[in-house]
Amino acid sequence: MRESSKTCLKDILKHGTIRCEIKPEARERGCLQKQMDDLLPDSPVSSPKPPFVIPILLGALALSLFFVLLWRFNTIPAIQPPPAPTRCSHWIALRGSLEYPKVVCWRTPPSPSIATRLHRWRLKVQQTKPKCRLPANLPLPPHGHQLVLSLPQKGNRFCHHRIRMMRGSTRLGLGLPLQVNRDTARDLAAIPGLSLHLAKRIILYRKQHGPFQTLHDLVKVKGIGHKTMEKIKPHLTWKKKPQTQRPTP
Repeated sequence: MRESSKTCLKDILKHGTIRCEIKPEARERGCLQKQMDDLLPDSPVSSPKPPFVIPILLGALALSLFFVLLWRFNTIPAIQPPPAPTRCSHWIALRGSLEYPKVVCWRTPPSPSIATRLHRWRLKVQQTKPKCRLPANLPLPPHGHQLVLSLPQKGNRFCHHRIRMMRGSTRLGLGLPLQVNRDTARDLAAIPGLSLHLAKRIILYRKQHGPFQTLHDLVKVKGIGHKTMEKIKPHLTWKKKPQTQRPTP
């Protein structure tokens, strides 16, 4: 038994496989397995690496190298801020008997002729498809006003037109300030932070004490403090009425 076990151990060390027959008595006692464990060196078992690790490492290395080259040669495009919206100096609203009421930005044509300007303005209004015929002398509203067209009365085939101020909400949407000495309570109530009740108090104070001389005079209105004044101040403007001088006798 001992000779057979020794020959088996020699075959294992030499060839790496068992080429001899082991008797059942030796297998039961376990002597052969113990001797094999003592003689064979311990070899660590290395786990195989996943196949996708190497491509990921190569891709990360190539990407880092790409960004380093971009930074080195300053080829990274700078993020440009969005263009600022163009400010219009002449806003006009078209309302009334129109199929397409809208707010337009009127840009004065280079022609100095007043007739040419009015003709182009008439063509601009014609694009909104009015439900009646436009008059020949259609006026051009000033900045911040609206042209309201209405159906003609009996015996007249031309549109009836009138010029009014834009609504307060429309002017605030266009970035135009409201006039504290001219606008109504509904227009002033469109200002953020100003309720309809406070707007009516402003109108009442204006009727009792006359037009406001400065915007800081709004603090005199009951219910408007310094905090409310700072909120509504950017949305307001005032125009002092010119004082008419009486002729001396």
